[in-house]
Amino acid sequence: MQYQQSAPGYVQQIPGAAPGNGMAIASLILGIVAIVFGVIPLIGIFVASPCALLALIFGIVGIVKGTKIQRGVAMAIIGAVLALIAGVMFSVGGGWLW
Repeated sequence: MQYQQSAPGYVQQIPGAAPGNGMAIASLILGIVAIVFGVIPLIGIFVASPCALLALIFGIVGIVKGTKIQRGVAMAIIGAVLALIAGVMFSVGGGWLW
């Protein structure tokens, strides 16, 4: 916390930024990347599957962390769902868009 001297003898507290949920943001971004690159042949093998796996892991961690700090739970859920969709899309289609 930072303090600012407003008048002699009085200290005013400056509020800090609220804690964010970086895992939820990472999950959402990686889920989107996995969906986008999952429809491109051959790139999906090397890009979409690792992104989907990481998005699912970060999504689960983001949900757990988000329930503690009350922030970013929706982003974490959306990222995990996108990862699951990309995983199903990749496993059923073999990385190809049918």
